[in-house]
Amino acid sequence: VIRSINVGLMITNKTGEIITMNDAALSLFNALHFPPKKHIEEYIVRDEIRETFASLSEEKLPYPRIEHELGDAKQRRTLSISFSFWRGEEGEIKGFVVLFEDITKEKELEQRIKIKDCLAAVGELSAGLAHEIRNPLASMGGAVQMLSSSQKGVSKTDQRLLAIIEREAKRLNGIVSEFLQFASPKPPQRQEVNIRNLMEDVMNLAKQDERFKLKKIQTKVQVPEGLSFWLDKETITQLLWNICSNAVDAINNSKVEKGKIEWSGNLTAQKGLFLSFKDNGCGIPEEIQEQIFSPFFTTKNSGSGLGLSIIHNVVKDHGGEICSKKGIKTGCEFIVTLPAYRPQKRKSDTLKKEAANRVP
Repeated sequence: VIRSINVGLMITNKTGEIITMNDAALSLFNALHFPPKKHIEEYIVRDEIRETFASLSEEKLPYPRIEHELGDAKQRRTLSISFSFWRGEEGEIKGFVVLFEDITKEKELEQRIKIKDCLAAVGELSAGLAHEIRNPLASMGGAVQMLSSSQKGVSKTDQRLLAIIEREAKRLNGIVSEFLQFASPKPPQRQEVNIRNLMEDVMNLAKQDERFKLKKIQTKVQVPEGLSFWLDKETITQLLWNICSNAVDAINNSKVEKGKIEWSGNLTAQKGLFLSFKDNGCGIPEEIQEQIFSPFFTTKNSGSGLGLSIIHNVVKDHGGEICSKKGIKTGCEFIVTLPAYRPQKRKSDTLKKEAANRVP
């Protein structure tokens, strides 16, 4: 019976030495094909477990249930661990019955619900917030332009100050735009897009940025000529721009003398889209890998912390996946995969086709 149940089960004596353990428990600890260990703390070390075993004299469980994370950042799982006393025929405590259950999916669902609730609240505020911020920004921008073009002449010092005001107003407007896009996402408006042309257009536009010239960044786009895919051109353009902007910042913050950005793409065997974005910048530290797509998380001195969150949302809205990994020597690579998409035929197109096929 113990071996057949799906929940991990372990029975220990009073000191934590393992008496028996079923295959489900061994599988949770990736130890199914290894010799079983002798003590519970060889599988899991927690102060709560030590306190639980120390509670035998009181016959009271201080932690009937705890949650514990296993694995590294890429393959992390959450276990629910519950304890109960193992008693003999006369009611004496002989040890513990410990149950292990993988609740990773439940925790992920719980997190998604929290994010959804948060976005709903943010979405209600976003329109009013944008209105209250953008109106003064527009007034500031207009005033700066009028002062700059004044016939009376403006000193060089004042011109520099006006340029700072105009630049910062544009930056704030960009932050508001990112906030609105993140808080009020729209369903993808798909159209057939030439992937190579879109990538090259974004890259050529990005090259006009002064940041691009600091380390003489070289670019390469490797996509088959004529490769097209059905996607939302506007949001994917934003995705490409955000990835490019992050790559430029990473390169400028690294020790490399010459920067490199390489983009590639092709269709998968299942007719989906595979995209790769590489740079030789400073990379992403392992300890923050899990956080990079979280809203408002940033390691930069300026910025909204929404760039990668928007990228993540765009990919998810297309039904795809995105991940990041460390470069072979330096830098970082983002990989985006989008599933195959077949556009639905409009009813009017179907009727036209049927009418054309009718015999007169």
